Amino acid sequence: MLFFRFRRTTPVAKLTVGQPAIVEGKVVAKTWVTLPYAEQKGVFYALTQSTFRLSERGGRRLWLVESFDQQQSGFWVEDGTGRLYVPIQPRHFNVRGGVMLQGDVSPTRRWSAQLIKEGDRIRVYGTPDKPSGKEPKENLALRPSPEQAIQVLIH
Repeated sequence: MLFFRFRRTTPVAKLTVGQPAIVEGKVVAKTWVTLPYAEQKGVFYALTQSTFRLSERGGRRLWLVESFDQQQSGFWVEDGTGRLYVPIQPRHFNVRGGVMLQGDVSPTRRWSAQLIKEGDRIRVYGTPDKPSGKEPKENLALRPSPEQAIQVLIH
């Protein structure tokens, strides 16, 4: 979404089911995921592991991506007027901004990760809907809009 950071937000109390909206608030965890290597807890992480080796074209040694892992737990976005539940939807979840964590496993292996922790201020874009299944019944749930995934911007 273009200019996501500057678009007008909607308070949770004024959300309409089926109407795409941007909500800004604080992350409140329902459950946790633990980032390997750093042992930090959060509600979402995207971890990339790279190795320093010869490229497939040969000749030069480069840092090449070895694996990518993404984990998410359900969480709420709380803005002072209410709570919006963001369920686990790893395929429909696009995260931008925030702080990148990184470290070395060995001289030829390293990792980098993006982490959303409880208390982080974020903006989310999606379509509010009634909860289904095991989702908390007291709050609306955020779903991907028909044209794109849930967008998350970490401040």
